[in-house]
Amino acid sequence: MADGEALYMIEWTGTDACRVTKVRTSDFHVVNQWYLNQSNRAIAGTYDRAHNVFWLGKLDTAGTIYRYKGPGLDLRDNPIPLPEDVRHDLR
Repeated sequence: MADGEALYMIEWTGTDACRVTKVRTSDFHVVNQWYLNQSNRAIAGTYDRAHNVFWLGKLDTAGTIYRYKGPGLDLRDNPIPLPEDVRHDLR
């Protein structure tokens, strides 16, 4: 998914521990990462910046849409950076 300033890459797990990684498109640096529950098989959608939410559709059922909280502050505004092993994995 994308919003014009960032890419939101969703890891497929099919569990409640699915990582979403936000990458700034101006320099392609990872600026945030968080988890969402994907056990409902939500797989693709869009980011609604006006309401700070993601709308995702279900993999195998038409007409089912899920709403997830948006990313909040980017890591550059967060005093706790990504762990070194995560930063290394995303390069």
